[in-house]
Amino acid sequence: MVEPDDNNRIRAIFLHPESRVTIAEAAPLLGWSSGRMNEAIRDGEIEVAGTCRNPSVEIAELVEMALSLWSMTKIERALGSSARKILPPGLRTRRLCTRLPRYLIDMLQYLAAAERASLELFLSRELQDLASARRETLARELPAFAEAFDWPRRNETQPNC
Repeated sequence: MVEPDDNNRIRAIFLHPESRVTIAEAAPLLGWSSGRMNEAIRDGEIEVAGTCRNPSVEIAELVEMALSLWSMTKIERALGSSARKILPPGLRTRRLCTRLPRYLIDMLQYLAAAERASLELFLSRELQDLASARRETLARELPAFAEAFDWPRRNETQPNC
């Protein structure tokens, strides 16, 4: 179940009407303190975009961070009917049921707990790494792969001062 605060944060990020926010606005959208935001900027987790007046954070940057903070199931549920309009088809979730040896299940549960992540979010992160390692081949072979993998595309244009 999506917590109300997470629900509001997800909706505020994915449905944001502007392409950028100030650093001070970005921190609460992610549920972070200003200190955590400054640390993320310093460590390169969050990129700051230069503007004519003040540094800002692109919403696409917050969307990318949201994809690592919350599972796609949480994001889809929080967005409700807007999910179909916002998320490319390849990012929308489907159920996958499989059988694995018990030791692998135990390992996955242990590693997810060690990262304080749900099993779904942990698996998603690990599979994202696998997708990244095989990106070129997968993009050639699977038509919707590149669109979903590269979403959200960043607007790399700089403002005219």
